[in-house]
This record gives sequence, structure tokens and C-alpha cells, in this order.
Amino acid sequence: MKPRSFSRIKSHLPVNPSTINDRERGKTKTRGYGKDWQRLRSWVLAGEPLCRHCQRDGRLTPAQELHHDQSVKDRPDLRLDASNLVPLCRSCHRTEELRRSKGDA
Repeated sequence: MKPRSFSRIKSHLPVNPSTINDRERGKTKTRGYGKDWQRLRSWVLAGEPLCRHCQRDGRLTPAQELHHDQSVKDRPDLRLDASNLVPLCRSCHRTEELRRSKGDA
């Protein structure tokens, strides 16, 4: 007897806005995050695996992302400078990016 197959159900849920934003921004490699960035990212996160902001607040949260202290837009020369990178969890990184976009940073 052949097992029953199911067709994929199309979700009626809205698309995640960040997915749309990522599509509009283009591939990471075209935005300057190629192999050189991936190597540096791995090296920095291996050396400092916890979110710097959470640690400051007494929490131990794994860092999953790197934040450019001085934005790449303002200082492209510091894009691959480890001293300009801050290891953060996703939540803290989102908060920092929102703060920067509002002009608070």
C-alpha cells in the first residue's frame, strides 16, 4: 500500500517583514559580508561568545550577531576592524539598530 502524500499548505499568515527587508537589501555577499567577514565574525564570536549588553545587565546570553560600533556607512574603513565590533544577541542588536536609525546613537 502506497503511503498517503500531502500537498504543501499555503499559509494565510502574513510574511515576516524582516524577510521582505532582507530580499530588498540583497545577498549578504553583495553587501560586503563575504568570506573575509565570515572569518572575522567567527573569530570575534569565539573570543567573546556572550552578548556584551546582556552581560552588563547581569544576564548570560549567547552572542549571535555583531554590531558595528561605528556604522559601516559612516566609517567603511572600520568594516573589518575587530575593535569596532560588539558581540550582541539578536534582541540587543535589534535594539541598537533601532536606536541608530532614530538618531539616538
